[in-house]
Amino acid sequence: MSRAVGADIGGTWVSAVLLENDRRPRRARVALAGRTPARTLEALLRGWGLVRADALVAGAKGAGGRVAPPHWRRDFSRLTRRLVVTGDLELARDAAFGGGPGVLLIAGTGSAALAVGPRGRTGRAGGRGPLLGDEGSGFWLGRRWLDGRGDPEAMRYARRPDVVAAVSSLAPGVLRRARRGARAERALAEEAARHLAALAERAARGLFPGTVPLCLHGGLAADRWFKALLLRRLGRRFRLAPPTETPEAYAARRAVELLSSRK
Repeated sequence: MSRAVGADIGGTWVSAVLLENDRRPRRARVALAGRTPARTLEALLRGWGLVRADALVAGAKGAGGRVAPPHWRRDFSRLTRRLVVTGDLELARDAAFGGGPGVLLIAGTGSAALAVGPRGRTGRAGGRGPLLGDEGSGFWLGRRWLDGRGDPEAMRYARRPDVVAAVSSLAPGVLRRARRGARAERALAEEAARHLAALAERAARGLFPGTVPLCLHGGLAADRWFKALLLRRLGRRFRLAPPTETPEAYAARRAVELLSSRK
C-alpha cells in the first residue's frame, strides 16, 4: 500500500492530507507550538499510525523549487522516501486556481500575494517575513496591538521562543474587539486591510486587462468580518473566487504523481 502525504506548513499550523490507495483521504491540522515543522509532521504521522510516508510534498515558507534546502532534506529524511518541497505561496496559489490565472493573497501569520496572469506572467508582493515585512498579517496585528499595551506585556511575548506564533495568536482577539466597536482595534484592522489590499494590487499590476480573480488564504481571511472589510478595500476590480482545492490536498495529489513517476 502506498502512502502519499501533502502538507501545507504555515507560521502557526501544519495542515496535511494522507492518501492511501483507494482509501478515503485522511486529514489533520496540528499547531507547531514551538516545534520544528519536521517534528510536527512526525507527530502527525504517528497519529495516523505511520513511521514514514512513501512520498511527501510540502509547501513551506523559504523553500522553493523541486530541490529541498539541505536542512529540509536532513530534517525530513526520516519521515519519507521521496520528498519535494516548494514555497508555501506557490503551492497555495496553484492549488487555489488549478494552475490557471489569478491572485492568491495570504493573510495569516505572514502576508504575501502571488499573481499569475492570463499570459503566464507573474507578479509577487510581500512575503519578506516578520522582521522586514508581513504588513497586515496576524503577526503585524498582534505586534501593533502590543505596542499600545506597554513594555511589561510586550516584553513577556518578546522573550518567548515561539514569539512569532505567540504574537500572531493575539490577532483574533484584536479583530473581535474591532468588530465590537473598539476604536483602537478598528483602526488597526482597517490599516491591516489597506496593507493587504496593497499587496494584491502590486502583485496584479499590469497582468490583467480586466477583472482580477482573487483567492484568500490564511487565518485572518477566515474571519468573516475582516474578510468583508478587506474586500471593500480591494474594490470591484477584484472578484473573489472559491479555491479549487486546499494546498495540502493539492500537494497530496502531487505526492501520488511522484510515486507513479518513479515506478
